[in-house]
Amino acid sequence: MGEAQFEECDDLVYHYTDQFGLAGIIQRGEIWATNASYLKDVSEIANGVDYFGEHNAEALKALIESRQLESRFSERYRKVLEYLISEADRMFLKRDPKEYLFVSSFFDSCGLRNAKGSRFDPGDVLEQWRAYSKEGVGYSIGFQKKSLESHVAKWDGEDDYTTFCGGCIYSEEEKIERTTEILEILEPACEIAMRVAYEDWREYHRAVTSPRGSGTSTSETTGLTRAEQASKDRESVLDNLQLYWGRKMVSASFMKHEAFATEHEWRIVRLAFTSSEQVQFRPAKDGILPYSAISIANDDSPGHLTSGIIRRIVIGPQSNVSRSKLERDARSVKMLLEHYGLEIRSDSNQNGVTIERSVLPC
Repeated sequence: MGEAQFEECDDLVYHYTDQFGLAGIIQRGEIWATNASYLKDVSEIANGVDYFGEHNAEALKALIESRQLESRFSERYRKVLEYLISEADRMFLKRDPKEYLFVSSFFDSCGLRNAKGSRFDPGDVLEQWRAYSKEGVGYSIGFQKKSLESHVAKWDGEDDYTTFCGGCIYSEEEKIERTTEILEILEPACEIAMRVAYEDWREYHRAVTSPRGSGTSTSETTGLTRAEQASKDRESVLDNLQLYWGRKMVSASFMKHEAFATEHEWRIVRLAFTSSEQVQFRPAKDGILPYSAISIANDDSPGHLTSGIIRRIVIGPQSNVSRSKLERDARSVKMLLEHYGLEIRSDSNQNGVTIERSVLPC
């Protein structure tokens, strides 16, 4: 591959799959996110959840120090946050969190080089072919990353499910930073709890937030009765705890041990409860497999994929295969794409999908 081609590949993330996966994605306009219980290494999610518990104290300290609170409030603030964390876990960890999480994996090697310092083709990686090909048949689908991110963003914040995407987190520094960011979500609930529990906090908070140091109470400024304010506060705290717990579980799904950093994994993660319409089931070789379908179809034409979301397809290496068989495989992929409205790249159409064969030996 030339440098220009490498730069174009830097904008892509690759989903390695078999013939059933390729046909399903193109025909249905969906990417299937598998329930986390069926990941090849199910301990990944548990390790991510455990990481939050093991490093909460460190993240709490960093968060409170960044707020530069008066010394009399620092310890109270910490205790309230710890209580809210325990309440969120008590409310939402009644079942295994893996039941709520659905993951689809991609390979992202933007700008990376091998041990010799040379660029390599992220759509043609031997380790990926070995992991995801079925009976020697495999395909890598190069998705335009920004288009995929834009599509996933549409499913963020729905009533009974939410969806995120991004690169996995491997380094200790990034994990601590993410843990602190997740704790920051609890600050609105913490503010409410501090206001209710401590009168001197109310006075302090009014002094630092009101330019005139107004002495009016929250219920007076909002026009609510005390009972109405208390009800509103309870609802806000519960909403905040649910948001914190959801983001914590999703973030845990992106955390991986640094020993796996060379995998350069990029994921779509969906949090959806079993009762959600987004959770579906299909028979698999070893039982019933829960999954969630993430649409990448064109909103105006549901039977077709979003234009430009797939940029490249690489047909995996095969041994002892005739030239006519290789040509037939490439022709079948071309027919599949064209049937479902995807254009093929050519000299006259540089925006179409490139179809290539792997250059690697089996």
